Amino acid sequence: MQFDFRILHPGEVEQIHEASLRVVSEVGMVLRDEDLLRYLQRQAISVDETRSLVRFPRQVVEQALAAAPREVSLWSHHGEELPLKKGYLHPGTYSHALNVLDYGASVPRSSTQADLVRFVRLGDALPEVHIVGPVCWAHDLPEAIQALHAAAATVANSAKHTQAAPQSLAEAQIWTDLAAIADQNLESCPGSTLPCVVSSTSPLQLDANTAQVLRYGAERGIPLILSPCPIAGATSPFTIAGTLVQSNAENLWLLTVAQLVREGTPVILGGAAGAMDMRSGNLSYGCPERHLMLGANIELAQFYGLPHNCPAGSVDSGLPDVQSGAEKMLTWVMRLLGGITLGIGFGSLLTGSTVSLEQMVIDADLLNCARRVLHGFQVNEKTMAEEIIARVGPGGDFLLDPHTLRCMRSDEYYLSPLANRQGSSGPTMLERAHRRVEELLTSHTPSVSEAVVAEIEAYVRERENAERKTAH
Repeated sequence: MQFDFRILHPGEVEQIHEASLRVVSEVGMVLRDEDLLRYLQRQAISVDETRSLVRFPRQVVEQALAAAPREVSLWSHHGEELPLKKGYLHPGTYSHALNVLDYGASVPRSSTQADLVRFVRLGDALPEVHIVGPVCWAHDLPEAIQALHAAAATVANSAKHTQAAPQSLAEAQIWTDLAAIADQNLESCPGSTLPCVVSSTSPLQLDANTAQVLRYGAERGIPLILSPCPIAGATSPFTIAGTLVQSNAENLWLLTVAQLVREGTPVILGGAAGAMDMRSGNLSYGCPERHLMLGANIELAQFYGLPHNCPAGSVDSGLPDVQSGAEKMLTWVMRLLGGITLGIGFGSLLTGSTVSLEQMVIDADLLNCARRVLHGFQVNEKTMAEEIIARVGPGGDFLLDPHTLRCMRSDEYYLSPLANRQGSSGPTMLERAHRRVEELLTSHTPSVSEAVVAEIEAYVRERENAERKTAH
């Protein structure tokens, strides 16, 4: 069984690519970091100093595209490889939510340190999750140390691959320090256990903090996940194609900077474009047009031959309800049809502002269902089972036939542990998900050594003491 699904025709991909190159070379982007501006000038890049505007000629962009590695792998803190290429899928947890929706609640609350630990541990326990990030913020801690504790709680409670989105140079240094502690027992690891998400400020800007993170990561060969986040009708053109051109232009500009800082820096093309509901002014992550935008991003990355990251899982619904289920399933199917490898995030609700433990479990199950459908089935002499049909014959019984007994433990059917097949008498999917959450959090112990946890705790104390001295 084969599925052939494309959003853009090859000629349309070329059109968007050419338009993006014109934006990069003729319009350019504002760079609000003096040090990086001076660095680019030393690389013979023309800079409009009065506007801090950087334009890259087509040839420079093409050289940067050629220098970016085509094959990139990420690694867990135990040394497990996560190849970013066709045929591989690496789901992760959602990251950096502000609120938590408790089981049975209808209104979210502000997230805490205890919530963060529970979410990370659940991500570590779920076999479908390959990548764990700081799922939510610890708002019960002083703001100055929230980022430190978010990073520490992530690597102390999961040995899976870690994904970070540092908002400052200091935060990037914290993440790399903690990753080094988590990796201390690795005998060999040819790649990175920690990529950094770098987001431009649409339209066509890069702030100083993000510029410093980009340069810091590129200088160290840390994989950079590029993620412009334009909002159609607000920070990008109203049309889907216009938003796609701008988002791709920002990606190409960021990629070029990264390669000028260090040729061969691993770059993962991404983007988290959304749309504005013009009736209310609200951002919409669940609208079908967003899937067209982000699915087209995958096709552009494939056009360049580069690995990609395509955010998936954020929806408009604030509850694990019918709307959430419909929006999530459309997300999974569209991304899988496009050939996603990286970017699926479990647990998010309400345009990514809120996370739910139960939703994490439901998301894993919905993704398994979607993958089963798109996996298809085999048609051959064995699976068509003509001999079995003839042996059982008219009016026979297949239930106890040896063929059924042999096949029943195969992957021919996906039996959801959450779907209610008992009608009105059975527990709901949400109730089953809650039970699953409690079972996993009770039975699972993260495979992070006591020595690593102790060193992480010592590092946190040291950084907190330094923060206190700086404050005084």
